[in-house]
Order: sequence, then structure tokens, then C-alpha cells
Amino acid sequence: MKTKGYIAASSCISPQSTDGTNGLPESWTYAVTDRLEVMRPDYVKYIDPRQVRRMGKSVRLALCAGNLCIDAFGSKPDSIITATGLGSMGSTEKFMNQMLDNQEENLIPYAFLQTTFNTSGAQIALQHKIHGYNMTWVHKGISFELALIDALTLMENNESEIALVGGFDEMTKDHAYVMHKAGLVGHGEVDVQQMYTKNHPVAGEAAAFFMITNENRGPQIKSVVAESGKLSQETIASKVAQAMDEAGWQGECDLLLIGENGLPSHDNLLSQALSQMTCPVARFKHLCGEFETSSAFALWLAQGFLNNTAQLEQLLAPKSEMPEKMQRILIVNLFSDDNLGVVALEKA
Repeated sequence: MKTKGYIAASSCISPQSTDGTNGLPESWTYAVTDRLEVMRPDYVKYIDPRQVRRMGKSVRLALCAGNLCIDAFGSKPDSIITATGLGSMGSTEKFMNQMLDNQEENLIPYAFLQTTFNTSGAQIALQHKIHGYNMTWVHKGISFELALIDALTLMENNESEIALVGGFDEMTKDHAYVMHKAGLVGHGEVDVQQMYTKNHPVAGEAAAFFMITNENRGPQIKSVVAESGKLSQETIASKVAQAMDEAGWQGECDLLLIGENGLPSHDNLLSQALSQMTCPVARFKHLCGEFETSSAFALWLAQGFLNNTAQLEQLLAPKSEMPEKMQRILIVNLFSDDNLGVVALEKA
């Protein structure tokens, strides 16, 4: 989809010390772990303490990141669009275990109420008294791209001027094991700096939110492309070319930010599909891990690099050199080999 929208503010809570809205960290954090978990913020600064203890982890993450983004922008949005692949996985597991332990009797419904995917968007709207469009996209690995397309479509049709768009997911120990059994991540601890050389993907989590406007107040989202189903090299190359054409870049960008995760079959499919591109390549999943809406973290990373490339060199793929300039970044994310998202971002 050829689009016209600008990122006026952003926030991120992730396994990195992102400090919410203060831009990219001074250095990257690398762990030896079997799953990457977010650096927990002080939730009670942004959420009523009476509510925090009743909220599931993903709801707390999304509400806190959403509030940070609204504060950074300085005013409320007229629409809220969230994206998640799992929703409140922790609350879902808690309720299911309660059903098993109590033999489906004497159940406490609150954990069940937290499992609905739109809980986070609803909580943001309730806290800020926002009565406009409110939508949650749940479509596996392209949920966030569809949320972006939704927001930009609203603006194109003059149905919204300021949209809060966010992607979030939490990773529980049990779901990380399910992902391992499905062949999406490795099993056991690994130094995430070595996940590409050791072919050991790591599950992760994060929440990243963006204030998208139709006014030139930051980097411009030039194109968003989403594709699902069995993906071939040709399909991926075609969708990347489509995004580049829609952005008007004529096959050129300054940085290719790709979602390689360390799994050979996954990474080979990406690298071969993008083999004709000559721009520098950087990777990001050793910073946040593998999860459905990791492209939201990638977009936060990309808009940060448009302003400051100080920490980019550590993320470059082998044989890639630092870009001579930083105006255009193409994000190409692949999840589970059947969900492809492409976002073209340009410095305004």
C-alpha cells in the first residue's frame, strides 16, 4: 500500500534499556538466556497502582508504552490501533491452568477477561477518554503491518488525523517451549550475540507505540506491504520490489533492516530473496527476540537510526559496511516463513 503518514512520537519497552521515549540506548544489552524479557519499567508512574496488580503483563506493557507515546506527543490521538499475535498469553495460561486445577469449578473470571485481544486498546481509551476508532489486529506475524495500513487508510479517507498505533506481545516460558516444538526458536540458553553463528533463535517480547499523523512532523512511512501464506524467494523479492516502487525509491535504500533470527532455513530464504540488493544490511532480532510483532520494535529502531547511527555498526550483518548517508530504511521481516511484512521509512 502506498501511504502518507508521519511518525510524530514513539515509545518502546523492550529487552533493551530503551527508557520509553528517550531514543536509542547508549549501548545494546546482550544476555545469555533462553528467552528475552523486557526491562520492566516503573509501571505505577504511568498506570494507577490499583489497576497494575490486576493487569496481565501484556496489558501493562501496552498501556505503559501507549501512555509514554501520548505523553511524548503532548496530546491525545483520535484513534487507537493495536496489534498483537498472542494477546495476554500469561493471563490465558493462568486461566487454563485454573480450569484444570479446579476441574472447571469455582473459577475467578478476571484472568479470562484479560485474555481478550482488545483489552489493551480499550484500557488506553478508558484512561484517556478517547471515544474514536479503536481496533486491534491479530494476524500472526503481520499484525503490526496491518495495523499500520489501517491507520494510514483512515488518514487517506480523512477519518483520522492522529492515530496511536502499537504492536506488543509477551513471551511466557511455556509459549517459548511451544515455539521451540514448532521449530521457530531454539531450546536452552545462548549468548544472543552468537545466535546467528550458533543457529539458535531466541523467543522475545516488546511493546512499541507510534503516534502517526498526516502532518510532516517526523519520518514518513512511504509504503507498507503485508503478505501471508507459503512464501517463496520470488514472492518475497516481488513484495520488496513493490514496496520500493510505492516509496518511489527506484530500487535504492540506505539500509536494509531484516528480521533474520538465526534459523538457517529462515535466514537463507530471506538472504537469497534479497540477494540482488546492494545496500548495507542490519539485523535486529538478537536485541528483542523472535515474536509475532517484532516488526514494531524494528520500526522503532529504524526511526531512531534516521536521527542517530551511533549504535548501528554493531548490528550490521557480516560483509556490510556503514551507510554513507541515512535517509531511507527498508524493514523486511519474516515470521514463521509464512508471514512477510515490508515497511519503507524515509527521513522527512
